[in-house]
Amino acid sequence: MKNERYDIDTVKLYESDSYVRAFDAEVISCSETKINVGGKETKAYAVVLTATAFFPEGGGQYADKGVLSGQRVLDVQITDEGIMHYVEKPLEVGATVHGEIDWAIRFSRMQKHSGEHLLCGIIHNEYGYDNEGFHLTDEGVTLDVNGALSEEQISDAELLANKAIYENVPIVVSYPESDELAILDYRSKLELADGVRLVTIEGYDVCACCAPHVARTGEIGCIKVIEAAPHRGGTRITMTAGIGAFEDYSSIAKANKSIMAVVSSKRYETASFVAAMQERMQKLQSENTALKKEITGYVFNQVKADILARDPQDMSPVLIFTDALDDVQLRNVINECCNIFSGRVAGFLGNDINGYRYIISCKDKDQTLPAFAKELNQALDGRGGGNQEMIQGQVKSRREAIERYMKAD
Repeated sequence: MKNERYDIDTVKLYESDSYVRAFDAEVISCSETKINVGGKETKAYAVVLTATAFFPEGGGQYADKGVLSGQRVLDVQITDEGIMHYVEKPLEVGATVHGEIDWAIRFSRMQKHSGEHLLCGIIHNEYGYDNEGFHLTDEGVTLDVNGALSEEQISDAELLANKAIYENVPIVVSYPESDELAILDYRSKLELADGVRLVTIEGYDVCACCAPHVARTGEIGCIKVIEAAPHRGGTRITMTAGIGAFEDYSSIAKANKSIMAVVSSKRYETASFVAAMQERMQKLQSENTALKKEITGYVFNQVKADILARDPQDMSPVLIFTDALDDVQLRNVINECCNIFSGRVAGFLGNDINGYRYIISCKDKDQTLPAFAKELNQALDGRGGGNQEMIQGQVKSRREAIERYMKAD
């Protein structure tokens, strides 16, 4: 990266050697600025160096993490003034500073990125599709190819990629001249002419890329496709590789072990056991729905009989105390009762210890339910409300007190 102000090139150590973990360089410039850290604007110092092993954010990959002269590097970005290393405290211009890369994070990203190149190269070779989108995080890689891939095709590409890993072929970085570049067949999202950096996985892929990569496919360790789905006429693939693939497998194995304990199945039989359990659950839900309907009808018929046995002039509230219904069932019973009774129909779910939830409706529009809800809550230590159609809430009073209040109203 050329720094025009000082007419000095910042040497990109990460391009020539991805395995540089520590380096020394001179501070070219240091200026106060503000950057976004974790969603918060933070004061920082932008430092330009004569050389750096820190990969700056770009091409769908986050910047390297690490320290610079003992300070945590908050971010690394390419700007018009050079590769900016953002730190919390100023560094003296002209001083020699020592930088160290967080190697665990860097190497994990190298594994994922090289794995993405390998998988995309195979998809390109086998099916003729190109990668048109790429995003790498510490959790995994998301890539978009411009063609529809079946589950079987993705599985085949994944298998071929892992076989290439077992072959442990070299991954070579080169900078071909313009005339040589013009006759090369390589993958690139952009039209490039000069200073192109090619990453070649021998026998599998040639792709323009500025990011650090592992030296041989064996270092990728393993490639695992997590999921794939149609996306804008193509296919979006989420994958991981290396230590990320191991961590993903470990999480799945741990979850599977828990499922094994719950369903008492063998390791590779959890899916069939869960499917059978889901089928049984659906059957039980159907039976439960039928029973609920039957119980709701039974309760309604009891209340209906009580209403029909009343003197037609008796408009005292109909009270329903039950623990056999849920809120929906009780609401349905109340609605049915309101079709044959014009006074208040009040349902109460609960007990004297824990209190009661109430649902009250009334066909007679002259009885203002919202006002009644306020009076009820005040009298019975409750809370709730609603509209002219229905009020709902809960009270802490005992059943005896509720009945006395409702009948006295």
